Amino acid sequence: RVKLDYTRPFSDNSKLETGYQGRYAQNDQHYVLQNYQDNQWITNDEFTNKADYSRTIQALYATYSGKLLGIDYKLGLRGEYTNRLLNQETLNKDYRIHRFNIFPSAHFTKRFSRKEQLFASYSIRIERPRSWFIDPFKNYMDQYNVRMGNPALEPEYTGSYELGYKKTFNN
Repeated sequence: RVKLDYTRPFSDNSKLETGYQGRYAQNDQHYVLQNYQDNQWITNDEFTNKADYSRTIQALYATYSGKLLGIDYKLGLRGEYTNRLLNQETLNKDYRIHRFNIFPSAHFTKRFSRKEQLFASYSIRIERPRSWFIDPFKNYMDQYNVRMGNPALEPEYTGSYELGYKKTFNN
């Protein structure tokens, strides 16, 4: 994981924050089941799986914050490129995703006094499937539980909205 941040103040009330974040993950899933038979170990191909998973995420982001007409604000934009590869060696198939996403965000706060404020915010979140969620090979956990993923599984996007009022009391 690599992260670089830069902040540039423009005045007492505004600033620009920018940055880069890069992430790389690799997960090798190698399962071998062998049965002992006739004084030797024999690999059972029905229950043996070999898959290699890698994911690279590169992101550039910027937020601008300031104050206008008595309202504090922070506006942001994040551009993110994802390169995901599941090399399912047992099934002799590759499942690849190249995707570019844009994630906007906005936060607003209006202070009525030192003890009262109204705030609102919006952002988009992403939840990516883990490697075992997309591996289509059947993995037998025990005699009652079988796990099998879906390589076409997409990330989950959530729009997050918040509106609130905050009042601080003396004690």
